[in-house]
Amino acid sequence: MELASVSSNRSPGTGTMSFTATLFSFVSTSHFEGSRGGRLSSRRHAAQGRNGHSQSGTPYTTPVDVNGTGFTRSLLGTPWGEFIPDGIGACGVVVAAAAAWLSQRASSRPIDVSETVAAIEQDRRNTERVPQLSARLESWGTRQDGFVLSVWLESPEPLARIRVVVQEARNMDCPLGFKRGQNGVANELPPMLEAEGIRPAWQTDTLHPLAAWNERIASGTPALWLMQLRRTADLSSGADGVRFRAMARAERDDRRWELPLPVSITDNARALISGAAAQSGR
Repeated sequence: MELASVSSNRSPGTGTMSFTATLFSFVSTSHFEGSRGGRLSSRRHAAQGRNGHSQSGTPYTTPVDVNGTGFTRSLLGTPWGEFIPDGIGACGVVVAAAAAWLSQRASSRPIDVSETVAAIEQDRRNTERVPQLSARLESWGTRQDGFVLSVWLESPEPLARIRVVVQEARNMDCPLGFKRGQNGVANELPPMLEAEGIRPAWQTDTLHPLAAWNERIASGTPALWLMQLRRTADLSSGADGVRFRAMARAERDDRRWELPLPVSITDNARALISGAAAQSGR
């Protein structure tokens, strides 16, 4: 009876199983033995002949694998039981990688936030340490060419020293200079004038473009220097040419700043400077 059943499923005159029989065999095997082990077991059964003994011929699945199309071979050669575990495994790898990346990013975020906060706090402290300076120019004595420049520290942190330099847009732009011989005013010019921002015309001037205050300056206390009208005051920009910049050094460390120095000019001093710019009195 078994021999007759197998023989009835073969195509007449070919000695091989028909496509319908092969498909039925695949569906049955997948239903009852959907695993890879089931497929191997079904092939071992298919390798047996009519009398139940092993044959040296090709198993009945071979004609389908050779003669069928690529789609048919992939459909009939691989049971669906293999696709699902492999797909689940691939998805698991992707999910695990994504979870690891998110975990690493979340763990590094508190460090980034703390570093940002520390940087902002450091910038705030540096900004608070910048000295706030102001200057005042007023006439001095009975002569018409004498002035005093006072520079005040407005911020709370003390300074170890400051230096004030005349700032000019062109030669002889400023009508004033520091009187030589007083405290903080040297008799000689710096060797590198351009490095200090000093114009070449000062090389022949009897006055000086730079003054230093080498004593401690506390908040609310001034540094004072005497100034005079230059011989070239009539070629200057008058009161508009009175501009300075300051270099300050901190007392508690070696921190240095270079700052613009706003200056206020009293009415009396402004009148004297404007008159000298219109007609030199020197």
